[in-house]
Formats: sequence, structure tokens, C-alpha cells
Amino acid sequence: MQAIPQNLSAAGPDKIIYQTRLKANQSATPSAFRILYIWLGSICFISSFVFAVAGAWPVSGFLAVDFGLVCGALWVHSKRSQIYEQITIRDHSLKLERCAPWKRTEKWTFPTAWLQVLNDNSEKKRLSLRSHGQTIAVGDFLTPPERQQLARALSRVLYQ
Repeated sequence: MQAIPQNLSAAGPDKIIYQTRLKANQSATPSAFRILYIWLGSICFISSFVFAVAGAWPVSGFLAVDFGLVCGALWVHSKRSQIYEQITIRDHSLKLERCAPWKRTEKWTFPTAWLQVLNDNSEKKRLSLRSHGQTIAVGDFLTPPERQQLARALSRVLYQ
């Protein structure tokens, strides 16, 4: 979790009190994925060549299909790990911006006077924001201790 509280003083009545960007934990960097693609491609190419020389040329096609499927699965995984949520708390509002894997962005704004931070104590330990009958889950990609930390930080800022 990359939670960076920023106390930014801005001129005007609606200054930013707290701001944080939550990012999903990533298993590898984009350059690590490129290295893995090259490594897998090299192994598949060499193996295909060996099978073709030995007379088992149909195996080369199956190796190519396997390589394509593995690369596709890794690509989908790397795109899904690019999700983030940005929470900005101003004097009278909380703004939640969620950027989904394929750059689909959703935005919500809640008045802070009526906002509740709900920390579910069930097995999922879900963190939600609720106001005026609307409930939005926050940080589903975070670990339970990170969600607890975020809930404490939001509660501290909102209820002070």
C-alpha cells in the first residue's frame, strides 16, 4: 500500500486535508515481464528447433500455442495489477477515484459530515465508505492489515 498523507495548504475554503493513492501489490515490474517473455520465447524456439530436427515437427506448433497462452496470461495479470484508488479529503468532501485495469475510471464524492468508515470484522475484513445510503468498497486489493491501517487513518482525519 502506498499511503502518503499530504498536508497541503491551499488558498481558499476547500483545501486538501488528506490525500493518498492506494496501489495493488505487483508481483513483477514491466521490465521483469519483458525478460520473462524473452526467456520463455527463447526456450520455446530452441525446443521447437530440436523437435523439428528430430522429425517431430508438429510439436513446434503446440509449443508456439503454449508460449502464446502463457504470454497472454502474464499480460492480463500485469494489466490487472495496475489498479489504483485515490482518496482526497477536503474540508467538506471526500473524493474517491478508482482506475480499473483497462483505464476505466470511476469517481465518487461524499460529504464528510455524513460519511461513515465501515470496517467489516467478518472473514473478508472489507473496508467501505457509506453516506446517504450509498456504500462503496475501498481497497479490496489491499491486505487486511493494510485495510486496518487505512481505516484508522481515514477515521482519524474525518472524525477529528
